[in-house]
Amino acid sequence: MIKHIIFDFDDTLSDFQRAKELSKQKITPYLEEKGINTAAYWAYYEAIFEPLFSRYVNHELTVNEYRLMRFEHNGINRAEAAEFNKIYLNTVNKAFLFEDVEPVLKILKQRGYRLYVLTNGPSVQRTKIEACAVGNLFEALFISSELGVGKPSSDVYRLVLSKLNAAPEEVMMVGDSYENDCVAAEGNGILAVQINRHNKLITDYHNQIETLHDIFTYLS
Repeated sequence: MIKHIIFDFDDTLSDFQRAKELSKQKITPYLEEKGINTAAYWAYYEAIFEPLFSRYVNHELTVNEYRLMRFEHNGINRAEAAEFNKIYLNTVNKAFLFEDVEPVLKILKQRGYRLYVLTNGPSVQRTKIEACAVGNLFEALFISSELGVGKPSSDVYRLVLSKLNAAPEEVMMVGDSYENDCVAAEGNGILAVQINRHNKLITDYHNQIETLHDIFTYLS
């Protein structure tokens, strides 16, 4: 019987892609002023974004190195990258919750489920989550930089299970990433559900929903 529900945050509860696009819109005029091909710049940025983030999660890069390296290319120097990073952080450090998040989480809370977040990233994630409209609904926030280990490592799921003092069969993990949120959780005996918003993810994972409202299918 499920008692604990763990959510990924970015692209699961919060529209991180929307926030990222808004930051790009703010930075693009600076690129145009320098005569930089903006299409090529952002294409390269997207290509290196996840690999750099993975290197940060795996402790191969500091958070500052990761943040600057994603902007420092195609003619942008370190000082300019630092300025771009400020613009970016001022935008993405605000949560843009999907419209189904608040009503569904409130129902889950009313029904007695214990809610948590497990997210990869720096400690600033905690500030963003606590400040959002549903921040007070979570009993605990598990941030990779604070735990010392991140998804998709099995260690992070074992650690969270220990902190919850829960058996795997009592826990559900909900996230958008097949590897980080589904395979790794399921490998630890946790019921994993992938949320595929707008049907944009190319995956045939057996437990898949497009809206949080469908989560109740797995709780009945």
